[in-house]
Amino acid sequence: MKVYYTSKTHALIIQSLDGQLFVNINDTVHGLEEIKTREEFSKDFDDVPDIPRQRKYIPSMNHPWRVGTFEAYLQEQKHRNNGAQSL
Repeated sequence: MKVYYTSKTHALIIQSLDGQLFVNINDTVHGLEEIKTREEFSKDFDDVPDIPRQRKYIPSMNHPWRVGTFEAYLQEQKHRNNGAQSL
């Protein structure tokens, strides 16, 4: 029978001479079993949350890093250059 404990449970790990691992928790000895892969969420017990996509930050046109790019764009727009002011 498998027994699961929460993280940070105080335990004593015992390694036998033949290499087997045991754990002593609350004066009860259990055999340890290696878990090959670890998933962040259990398909059997947890509802897998929808991970929201992170939105990419796009700075505004008057941001110091984009001012030169925006001014170059305005120079390319010959038909809209009438009355356009640079930032």
